[in-house]
Amino acid sequence: MSYLDRLKTRIAETGVGDIPTEPTEPGSVSFVSAPPRPFSDAQARATLRHWHGHLRVLDPYAPPRAVDGARWQDLRDDSWWIYENFASQAVRNGWSALDLFGLLPWDNKLGGLVARLRGARNLKMAGPKATWSSWGITDWTCASAGDGLVSSGITLLWELPR
Repeated sequence: MSYLDRLKTRIAETGVGDIPTEPTEPGSVSFVSAPPRPFSDAQARATLRHWHGHLRVLDPYAPPRAVDGARWQDLRDDSWWIYENFASQAVRNGWSALDLFGLLPWDNKLGGLVARLRGARNLKMAGPKATWSSWGITDWTCASAGDGLVSSGITLLWELPR
């Protein structure tokens, strides 16, 4: 059975989820994610309060074991900047806490948006996609990207061991 046949079988079995689109180049298959479920205003407010409650108690002088002091300051600064400027939009577009504030403890340059932003302040969020550039290099991530990393140990900033 070819890869494409296995893919079609999996999609038929799961029903909802990734939907194949037109190939971007011969022999490849691209995907679009299922649209995020819309949040009610009450759900969005509760999620924002939850995130704020965790961010406000992050001690700037007590970094987690996996993060050095300077990197911790950058992560905290980026977290607050994203929260203040994009969190309301992000939560309504299906971004989770892991998508925004997740970190891989063994490589604190990887994880959610905060881990990857590294001080860039030219972020553009359009629905489930975020794009930014730093030093001339454009990068991007999308909502639900953190979901696939759960089994890899992605951890929320506020849950990192001290």
